[in-house]
Formats: sequence, C-alpha cells, structure tokens
Amino acid sequence: MIKWLSVLWVVTCVAVLPSTSKTVDIKKVPAKQTSKPIEKKIESLTVQRLPKTVVRIQEQSTLQTRKGIAAKAEKMIRQNGIKSDKMITAMLVNAWHESRWKPSVSDGPCVGFFQLHVKYMGKGSSRGQLKNLEHNVNKLMNSDHFKEWVQWCKENPKATAGQMSYRFASTVERCAKKHRYQRKTTADRWYKAIMNA
Repeated sequence: MIKWLSVLWVVTCVAVLPSTSKTVDIKKVPAKQTSKPIEKKIESLTVQRLPKTVVRIQEQSTLQTRKGIAAKAEKMIRQNGIKSDKMITAMLVNAWHESRWKPSVSDGPCVGFFQLHVKYMGKGSSRGQLKNLEHNVNKLMNSDHFKEWVQWCKENPKATAGQMSYRFASTVERCAKKHRYQRKTTADRWYKAIMNA
C-alpha cells in the first residue's frame, strides 16, 4: 500500500513549498543546467584581438589606425554567416596584403578593401561603389568564387588559417602566384597570435 501511495504522489507531480505554502507544478520548474555550453562565445572580434606586433615595425601604426575599418568589415562578414576565426583571419590577411585595409585604394584595375578587379569580381560596379567598404565586402561575398571557398573551408575544417588564406588568394581574389605564399605565412602567424591573445 505504501509503494502504491508513493507512486501516486509522483504521478501527480505536485509539491508543497514549505516557506510559502503554495502548490507548484513540478513539470513547470526549470531544470538546473548541469553542463557548460560546448562552444565558447566570442568575447571580441578577431581583429580586436590582433596585436600590432604581427606586422613590421614600419606598419604597426597603419595596422592600429585601420583596425576600425577592418572591424567594420569583420562585422559585415559575421553578419553574412562567416563565424570561424580561421576563415575571418584568412580574409582579413588577404585584404591587408591587397589594400592595407584602406577602402579608397585604387591600384590600376583593382579597387577597394579587397582590391576587386573591375572586369572580374567587381564587374557591374563603378569604381566609386567598389571604394565603399560595405559594397566591396558584399560584392565579394556574393560571388560564386567566394561561396565555393566557403564550401571548401567547411569540408576541410582541419585546414590551417594559412591554407585557407592561400586558397582565398588563388580562387577568390585570384592574385598573382608570387603573392600567395606570403599570405599563407601571414595568416598562420596572425591566427596564432589571435588564439594566444
């Protein structure tokens, strides 16, 4: 008889709180969280964790001055679904090598933050539009080449930031072969510094 009453009490799922004498439905009481979230929440943007010592002494003031521009670009990149610090590092390294994060740069047929070529990646946009940071970033991210790069990164999660940067340089920006290796070493150095920050 006692076992049957205890089962009956559990089935009703009602408890009396001694301090308030109120009845509470146990089903509605939230469960206590017993484990920490698996993924660490990013406290700051990738570019904000980048120490100035990752570039040559002559370029440190330029890096510090233009971090705000790179932070705006990174926010747009994140809003468009790229959350990986490795992928963002790979992209920002390429932009650094192309324009030193100066959106108004116009080097021959290449224009803006990512130095989009007016006849290829920048086709359909004026030089003035390509100098606009938001337009430049969105134009690049809406390209098929960029989407293919993102897919490759997702299929190769163990790739280093350098490998991602090298692939970005060769398949998205399509810069000259002689400039690609430098981006690979820069991205690996930057990513290591960011992770240790």
